[in-house]
Amino acid sequence: MLSTTTAATQLVTPLGGLAAGFLADSAGLQSALVTFGGVYLLATLSPVIFPVWKRMDRSGPSHDTTATSLSSRGTGARPV
Repeated sequence: MLSTTTAATQLVTPLGGLAAGFLADSAGLQSALVTFGGVYLLATLSPVIFPVWKRMDRSGPSHDTTATSLSSRGTGARPV
């Protein structure tokens, strides 16, 4: 799975350069720098902005363990 993620990331990396070049050509260099700087800032601050990042450090399941899942009904399996 890690190799697939790495390959996909390396596959789309040139698209960022193309997008930046297109934006710099059509809207100007200053607009392109402000736009991509804002995107980079949001990506950097996403652990602070989005609360889902805070739940990653909690131990244990985040859902109710007493509820039965659809896949375990009738099979005698215990809910996870």
